[in-house]
Amino acid sequence: MRTIQRQPSPDCIAQQPAGQDWGDFIGTPCHLSLTANLRQEQQGLCCYCESEVPSSEGHIEHLEPRRHNPARCYDYANLALS
Repeated sequence: MRTIQRQPSPDCIAQQPAGQDWGDFIGTPCHLSLTANLRQEQQGLCCYCESEVPSSEGHIEHLEPRRHNPARCYDYANLALS
């Protein structure tokens, strides 16, 4: 397993409205910026299997599921690319 050096989160993450549904966030400019940050941070590798994640693919994973702790939905430390 590789160690990931976390970068600062994109500023737009902290600006997401409280209680906003994740589905409404997907596809926004902030979602794209977040994906790019995570891809760079993880060197383009999946957080689970360390396989390369093609740029046209990938998914932002909540390490602690949203249903278990909705308050961490937009917590950058809880997000990873898979």
